[in-house]
Amino acid sequence: MGKEEAGAGGMAWAKFGKEEWGRHFGHVPEEPALPRRIKALMGATCPIWKGKKIYETHALVLIPSTLNGRRMCMNLMAEVMHTPKEGNASNIRYYWDKMKSQRGLEGPDASYWVVITKDILPRSVNKLYQDQQAQARALQVELVQPEDINLVRGASYLQNSPYRMPTALEMVITMALWYASTGERLLKESSAEEGGKHTWSNTRCRDELLHGCPIVVGSFSERGMCVYDYHSCGTDLGGGIVVCMKLDEIKELK
Repeated sequence: MGKEEAGAGGMAWAKFGKEEWGRHFGHVPEEPALPRRIKALMGATCPIWKGKKIYETHALVLIPSTLNGRRMCMNLMAEVMHTPKEGNASNIRYYWDKMKSQRGLEGPDASYWVVITKDILPRSVNKLYQDQQAQARALQVELVQPEDINLVRGASYLQNSPYRMPTALEMVITMALWYASTGERLLKESSAEEGGKHTWSNTRCRDELLHGCPIVVGSFSERGMCVYDYHSCGTDLGGGIVVCMKLDEIKELK
C-alpha cells in the first residue's frame, strides 16, 4: 500500500503522493500542501459504507501536472504503467481509439489532490447517467470536530456535497498506483475460473467524448484495464460509479 499517513486517534490512510510516484513511475512536481483540516475529513464517517470512516474506504491520491518532465495525460499513463520502476506492472488492454484521439492528451494545468473511493457505490449499477450524477451530489459529509474547525452555518456538515464523479485520468492513475503498490486490482474483472460467475466492475466518469457519452474505466483483469464507452451514454443503463473529492475545492478544509 502507499504511504500510511498518521491521523487523529491513531487512524491511518492510504496516501499516494510524490514519494509513491517517484518509487513507481518517476518524478512529479512538488505536492500541493494538504488542507490544514485534512484529518477532520479523513476521520469523518463515510456517507457511503455504513460503519466505516472515510480513511477506510477512500484513498488520497496526487494527480500531478507532469511526469518525468512530460505533461500528464492518459496517453502517458498508458505508456508508463507497464514498466514501473518498482512494483506491479499493469496496462490499458482496451484503449478505445476515440478516447485516445479525443481525450488522450488532456491533463491538468496544475497538480492537485483527490480523495477517491476504492470501489463503486452500492446501488449505483444499471442506472441512468443523470441519476448517478444525482446520487453523487446527494452525498453529505459531517466533519470530525477538533477545536480548529469553524462550523458552517452552525453545523459540522460541509455546506455543499464535496463529491463528484472522477475523470477517466484520475481513475486510471488511482488504479495504476494502487496496483503497483499493493498488487490488488481496483474495479476488478473476475472470471468464472476464479470460482464464481464472470463479473465486471466499471465506473462511468465525468468527462465525455464528442458524441456525448461519458468515458468508462474498469474491468481490471490480469490482462489489464479498459478505457472505453460501452453502454455509457446517458440514455443507457450501465456500470456503477466511483466518486471523489477534489480537496482544493472544499473551502471548509482550508
